[in-house]
Amino acid sequence: MIVVPMRDKLILTPRGFAIPTVKPKACPIRASLGVLGRKWALLLLRDVAFHEHVRFSDMLRNSPGLTPRILTMRLKELQEEGFLIRVTDGVRSGAITYELASKGQDVIPILTALTNFGIKHHANVVFEDGEPKSLAEMFPQSQSELLRDLKEYADRSPTANEVSAKGRLRGRNLKGSRARETSRAGRAPAATIPPGRAPPE
Repeated sequence: MIVVPMRDKLILTPRGFAIPTVKPKACPIRASLGVLGRKWALLLLRDVAFHEHVRFSDMLRNSPGLTPRILTMRLKELQEEGFLIRVTDGVRSGAITYELASKGQDVIPILTALTNFGIKHHANVVFEDGEPKSLAEMFPQSQSELLRDLKEYADRSPTANEVSAKGRLRGRNLKGSRARETSRAGRAPAATIPPGRAPPE
């Protein structure tokens, strides 16, 4: 979670695992949704990311409800923002097809996360048997391609400094939690009374 400043005061307290070491001036998720949050954008990137030699007509056919006008608009936006490039496809008789640009390839882990969410929480829609699946079941050999640079982050062992920092952070969170409990109660928690003994007057 990114802490969003308002009138020079923090309105949200980040969870321990989401405290950035480099403070952003704005939420990167919100910034990313400028184009990616528009209707059809992620589905068009899905088509190009997971299929070869994708043409305009392929994308139109693959997304029921998408109109040619909206598709033209979204493709233009995705090209202008550096997600897609148009190429002349020699395999399909010189047809115009679309490929991911470098920026578009960085969207693959986002599509992977959405895929993982869908096969886990919407299995009744995604699969004939309605049973949740894992990414490892569906793509057992594709971890590097699907996660890209996130795989290096996930596979990297924490350094000694990071382990120490996590320990200090955990200690601060525990102290903060105890302090909040004490504050809510208005006094220190009462000592545990052994069975069979009356509480002090």
